[in-house]
Amino acid sequence: ESISLAFHHPSMKRDVNDMMTSTAEVETTSASPKKRRRAKVAEPTYAVPPVVVTSFQTPRNVVNHSYRDFSQVPLGVNQQQEQQLLPDTEDDRNFPQKLHRLLSDPAFNHNTGACVVSSLHWLPHGRAFRVDNPMWLQSQDVFRTQFQCKNYQVFLAVLNSYGFKHITRGKDRNAFYHEKFLRGLPHLTIFFEKPKNARRLAPDPLNEPDFDKITEKYPLPN
Repeated sequence: ESISLAFHHPSMKRDVNDMMTSTAEVETTSASPKKRRRAKVAEPTYAVPPVVVTSFQTPRNVVNHSYRDFSQVPLGVNQQQEQQLLPDTEDDRNFPQKLHRLLSDPAFNHNTGACVVSSLHWLPHGRAFRVDNPMWLQSQDVFRTQFQCKNYQVFLAVLNSYGFKHITRGKDRNAFYHEKFLRGLPHLTIFFEKPKNARRLAPDPLNEPDFDKITEKYPLPN
């Protein structure tokens, strides 16, 4: 089922799921017909393990909204991991770290553009963010200057490659989330896996997380 965008611009007619995978589909088309199965990346060792909130078994072509709470996971289990926390220069930061800083740092938002904070922002519970005015952000060159993405479609494809998922219904509709991407906890971005080619997955709205209920039980920093 195609979920239409609810952004504030009449020209945004493409489906978010289409745009999140458009770049990945182009890469797949040009690849060799014989595909090697990617080796599964080992889960990091956490000083305090995340808490399993929901767990689902879904077909490979359907979004899996299983969710763990990382709010109590500390910086790292060793000095090497802690040194990886938010590199000193912007060029050394990965995509999730740049995005987290843009969402969370008022001074950085102010220097980037007066309306960025209202167009790209955390939701109140702090477990997802929303892009309310992508065409305005694109016209201000935010995607290119901050994320090296030439436009909003590429930005969505990069989100998908890092494992961000799209909410398709309810009051969080058209928001994006990742269990290791939480407001007030930027250190969790060191646990992101390297980006990988993503394929289009069918939505699973019935199993999308209820972040208000989750945050009541596992509150985040203010």
